[in-house]
Amino acid sequence: MVLVLAALAPSGQAQNSVTLAWNPDAGTNIAGYKMYYGVTSRTYTNTNNVGNVTNATISSLTSGTIYYFAATAVNTSGSESGYSTEVVYTNPVATAPTIVLSSPVSGANYTPPATISCSASVTANGHTITQVQFYNGATLLGTAAAAPYNYSWNSVSAGTYSLSAKAVYDSGSTVVSTSANVTVTNVPLPSIVLNSPSNGTSYTAPATISCAATVTANGHTVTQVQFYNGATLLGTAAAAPYTHSWNSVSAGTYSLSAKAAYDSGSTVASTSVSVTVTNVLLPSIVLTAPVSGASYTAPAAIGLAATVTANGHTITKVQFYNGATLLGTVAAAPYSFSWANVSAGSYSLTAQAVYDSGSTAACAPVIVTCANATSVTAIWPATAVPGTVDDGPDSAVELGVKFRSDIAGSITGIRFYKATANTGTHVGNLWSTAGTKLATATFSGETASGWQQLSFATPVAIASNTVYVASYHASNGHYSEDDNYFASKGVDNPPLHALTNGVSGGNGVYAYGASSAFPNQTWSAANYWVDVVFSPSTALPAPWQTVDIGNVGLPGSAYPSGSLWSVTGAGTLSGTADAFRFLYQPMSADGEIRAQLSAVPNTSTNARVGVIIRETLTPGSEYAFMGISPGGTFRSQSRSSTSGSTVSTVSSGCAPPNVWARLVRAGNSLYSYQSTTGTNWTLVTSNSITMATNIYFGLAVASGSTNSLNTSTFTNLTVVP
Repeated sequence: MVLVLAALAPSGQAQNSVTLAWNPDAGTNIAGYKMYYGVTSRTYTNTNNVGNVTNATISSLTSGTIYYFAATAVNTSGSESGYSTEVVYTNPVATAPTIVLSSPVSGANYTPPATISCSASVTANGHTITQVQFYNGATLLGTAAAAPYNYSWNSVSAGTYSLSAKAVYDSGSTVVSTSANVTVTNVPLPSIVLNSPSNGTSYTAPATISCAATVTANGHTVTQVQFYNGATLLGTAAAAPYTHSWNSVSAGTYSLSAKAAYDSGSTVASTSVSVTVTNVLLPSIVLTAPVSGASYTAPAAIGLAATVTANGHTITKVQFYNGATLLGTVAAAPYSFSWANVSAGSYSLTAQAVYDSGSTAACAPVIVTCANATSVTAIWPATAVPGTVDDGPDSAVELGVKFRSDIAGSITGIRFYKATANTGTHVGNLWSTAGTKLATATFSGETASGWQQLSFATPVAIASNTVYVASYHASNGHYSEDDNYFASKGVDNPPLHALTNGVSGGNGVYAYGASSAFPNQTWSAANYWVDVVFSPSTALPAPWQTVDIGNVGLPGSAYPSGSLWSVTGAGTLSGTADAFRFLYQPMSADGEIRAQLSAVPNTSTNARVGVIIRETLTPGSEYAFMGISPGGTFRSQSRSSTSGSTVSTVSSGCAPPNVWARLVRAGNSLYSYQSTTGTNWTLVTSNSITMATNIYFGLAVASGSTNSLNTSTFTNLTVVP
């Protein structure tokens, strides 16, 4: 048989095996072949029974050794042939893997804290590479299990380093790259200085603090400068000059610094500086006169005075205001001003100090009121004349009348109607119904005839709805007398009422005697024309207030009596400025007011009586009104701008007491309603009027002229916020 050697393909390992091939034996009954080999020719120390094949691989050969091979054939009976031709094979010496540290290159230089990227390339030469290890000297830095073989060595501090890579292959053998020497050197960082503000600087709130910084880059790329208060970023500057303005800084102590951002986001901070912002006291001003709540009688002169504490500032002037209206200016202390000819109304007075370069400081408002002179009321008007002025001569007699008032007030005097023949001394008296004399005085300065009047030295306070007796003493008769005057009715001039005969006993009372005595006798319900002078109490139940608006001519009044309100007023509610009596209460935001007009005298076709909503207490205020003209028609009026014209709408006819009026405010919309039942309401007008949040709801009475009064009564008055 012929043995043929087949060359093996290199495996990268040592050539420790060889494959041999041969031609099959020409004989029959061949069972298999045996392979003999050794390191000496024809001396074979190893035998392999390879089976009935024509090739075989012999393993575990030693690298660099010469081997001698021969084969034999074995037949089925076990007979073995002689050796084949001997084949000589030299097992080559194996080539190890190679490894190169491709990065970093020897001599590379870095800046701490450095990141050094290590990379290695391996030539396996047929071996199995299990990992690559990266070293700094003998210190293992890291490993890579598979190509590409990379490792990142981070945060490397300054120093000189010998870096290498080691390939681990096959069963743990290793091969090492050539070392690369690299250097990490300290390069100066950028530096930053906060030039402004200086440490310890003080400011006045609200402060503007100008920040400025200088940066030395030291070869780095500065991307921005950040300005901080503590850990709070205030602002940034992208390029030199590096500045920032911190505005409206309140009082406090602040730690300011600047930080330079450079290269890939590294930062370096300046030394912090401490600054202080303090509150400097502003000037203060107090309105020392008038005092809040003060009241005056129109036309009033109101003295205003203010005291200013400068607190180191320069006071240039003091201004005195009524609301937003400048009343006067005083350039130097003492700061005082007299406001003259002040009409009736409620006023919000303030003083304002102007200081330094025009800044202002105002005091708290002081509220004062100015009212028309308190109205006085009698049972009979000055124009009333008795039917029988002179009833003839008679003995000396005390003549009187029983009366009551709906409201509390004061009796300031007595009146009586005098006939020409009613001469002598006349004494006026006020009594309780029990006969107690409450006040007395002698008439003086009498005229020949007509109404005579005296004033008590001290007014006498009377209670509401309580009966009193007013009288005078006539020494020789000739008094006025109208028999049966009180027989079926009294006299009603709210709040005063002369009683109907039979109410609290008889009315028209007398008592004969040479001097004054309590009159407790009656005759034919006679009216002896005795009257009182009554001054209503000014107090109204909170929150109600009353005032004459504008130039009314005659002072008005308003007072309650149980569920009834009596309001007396002059003037006109029309044009661009109003004049009327206003019974009101403040109202904030939306709401409504409604009332029944139970008695309205027809004083003039220009008279107006009803409910009203006003923005202010000034004559030209915006308003909406719903009520009646005394002639007998419902009327809606409004003024949509200050001192603008009045717009009126007249609707259906009506007659008190079957008259109800209602106003509703919803935002800037004001709705007027009328009713004859108080339950079924008809919308009359809808107006858009812009008013402030805080306004006034109330009742309005205007007689239609400045020389007459209208006294109207209201019931079922309701204000809903």
